[in-house]
Amino acid sequence: MAPKGKNLKSTKKVTKGSASRRLFNEESDYEEEKPLLRKQKKKQSFKKTPPPPPVKVEESEEKHNSDQLEFEEHESGQPEFEGPSTESPFAEPQDDKDSPIRETMVKCKNPKVRDKTRWQIPKVHKIFFNGLHRTNRRAVKRPIFEEKRIITKGLIRYSKVGQKFHGYDLGWTTRGGNSFLPALVRDFYANYQAHLENMCREGEKAADQPLLDKVLVQGVMVDISEATINRFLYGPNFTPQATLPTFYVQLNHRENQQNWLDTLIADEQPKWLINSGERIFKASLNSEVRFWWGIVRTWLMPTDGDNIFADDRAILVTSFVANLKLNFGEIIAKEIKNHVSRSDIAYPFPYLITRLCRAANVLKIMGLEEELLAKKTHNPIRNEEI
Repeated sequence: MAPKGKNLKSTKKVTKGSASRRLFNEESDYEEEKPLLRKQKKKQSFKKTPPPPPVKVEESEEKHNSDQLEFEEHESGQPEFEGPSTESPFAEPQDDKDSPIRETMVKCKNPKVRDKTRWQIPKVHKIFFNGLHRTNRRAVKRPIFEEKRIITKGLIRYSKVGQKFHGYDLGWTTRGGNSFLPALVRDFYANYQAHLENMCREGEKAADQPLLDKVLVQGVMVDISEATINRFLYGPNFTPQATLPTFYVQLNHRENQQNWLDTLIADEQPKWLINSGERIFKASLNSEVRFWWGIVRTWLMPTDGDNIFADDRAILVTSFVANLKLNFGEIIAKEIKNHVSRSDIAYPFPYLITRLCRAANVLKIMGLEEELLAKKTHNPIRNEEI
């Protein structure tokens, strides 16, 4: 009887083992070392397949090793921007085949390699993070000032101002569909400022250095000349008009400004006209000037302040009233340098800077760049009777 019971127990054990084996491999004929077999099968079932090899960007293979960077290039099949568009304030050059507009995504595994790509100019690393410092009021030291889409609804009722607006061809201030990359914009301004500071000799400042036509951003030269800016504003076939010397005469000779600014007077004689030390307040200006002030402070000489005119902005606003010829690409290029030279004001023109960098094929770093869409608008006609 004992051997028979032993055989029954053995048969039951084999049956249990064979059932367990069938859960992992129904065709298995092993009858020994069942625990080892079960352990091996479990290990194999959770074995991960190796990831596919990364797609590499040809331009970057010469700079970085394949084990340091993993590149992923995004191609939509068509250019993202196909020439001047009514939905964008910056018209791309159509005939520039050497500068295709595309976005290259770069995913850096090694932070040291990524930082080496970004911080190629001495001092740029310090300047970049210094702009992100918080003030005593917990505000970012150097915020980004977005261009605001101009609302011209109702301008047709004011023929005088409307004719000037269309005569200056300012339609690019009214078009939407914009976006910008904050980190890329800060990279651009930090590199511009670092380049100017490295040019300084003993006793010189960044403001004393000449205007730059190109800025190195993440190892790529970005063209920011006035000619290129005008092409982005108006298109490749646009021929800008030269700014009349009167504009710069008034900027350089402060003693002659008061008489010329007389055109800003509304109905009474403000204090700033009598005393050159007085500030120019928006409330003392006529309605047409307030309209041009909205254009100037949002697109040409950006500022958050709305009620007080600075000298340069007052001269530019008066130039609109006097219908002087103005080269906006030249004005914007100089304004970019003016903001670079000061360390206490916001970074302007983020949409324009982003588009210029994209056209130059500046790499977009994945995980670092957050694209923000334009949402802000400004209506200089609201509550005004021009």
